[in-house]
Amino acid sequence: MDPSPLGRINGPGIWQMLGGIAYSPTCGPTGHGCASGSVNPGPGGTGIQTAYTAAFDLDQWSGWAAQNDGTGYYFNDYGQKFFVYRQVYRHNVGHLDETASNSYNSIGNYNAKTFRAWALNNSSLAYPDIYEPSGNQRFEVEGITTNGVTQTADYPSNGGTMNYGQLTTNAVTASENQQNVWYPEELLFKSNSDNDTPDANFMWMVPKIIGPFQLGSFYNFPVTTYATMARQFLNNGNAQMINGYARGTIKRIFPIHYIIGGTSNRSNMPAGTWLNYAMVYVDDSFCRIIVQDSPIYTGATNREIQIPATWSAGSITMTLRKGQFTSLSGKYLFIFDNDNNSYLVGQFN
Repeated sequence: MDPSPLGRINGPGIWQMLGGIAYSPTCGPTGHGCASGSVNPGPGGTGIQTAYTAAFDLDQWSGWAAQNDGTGYYFNDYGQKFFVYRQVYRHNVGHLDETASNSYNSIGNYNAKTFRAWALNNSSLAYPDIYEPSGNQRFEVEGITTNGVTQTADYPSNGGTMNYGQLTTNAVTASENQQNVWYPEELLFKSNSDNDTPDANFMWMVPKIIGPFQLGSFYNFPVTTYATMARQFLNNGNAQMINGYARGTIKRIFPIHYIIGGTSNRSNMPAGTWLNYAMVYVDDSFCRIIVQDSPIYTGATNREIQIPATWSAGSITMTLRKGQFTSLSGKYLFIFDNDNNSYLVGQFN
């Protein structure tokens, strides 16, 4: 599972907190390898968290520098952006929700997280952290403070008011067959521009699945803007002690992640279920290249991320990937700028 030599983080030994997953050479969407959670599929006992996870730290990123030297950054610095692309396979497990009626197995009471980024205080995890719970289709932030009280902010993906448990009408549920198929996810993050502008945005783009490699329209979950608590999430790169917690700088990213909080009042992961991950791509910019099967970006039924080698105002070179496409004939090439504006470059012959 070592990253390929095409990225800024590559080679052996880069994964932090690696656990619950193993490389399988043939489990991927095109018959190639993937990171599989099949090594840790059990439901676990009370108080056990069944987890699959792999992380890296920003200081492993070539060209990265610490924020305190005036040139570097952390995830929770002002104006910072991140983009994650990954292909996901849910083995015999659909949508795990907190409510039984919305959970594929009619059990509910799950605490499922499928992405996370943690602050570090020295080498230990510290608040704040940010995560995406698959159960209620949103992003949440832990460890922010309002009037000195640590809270968890809830940001509904449909742009509504804070309301824990609120679901979107187009959320991915079991009825959309979100299991035993490969599908791409795109996660976009932007922190506040400055202390007086609570404009941080989280966006999760996921296809509505109707069958293996026959994806429905991509749903662009409306971007939710932080409320006034957002600026409390940012600490501008300085660790602080708040209510006994060390609030550090966010620099540990978990692009491969699935954790079920199996505590005394939570459901454990169903037996015989796990997740696989393939083609994990992370960048500190929204600039990216996509090949897909529709000239309208939101009308795609499948898409593949491309690997840029050089990027300038007048020219981009890339390593072209067919991925799941047997041929690129008739497919469309899109580029995105750092404001997430899409541009159709053209169609392959």
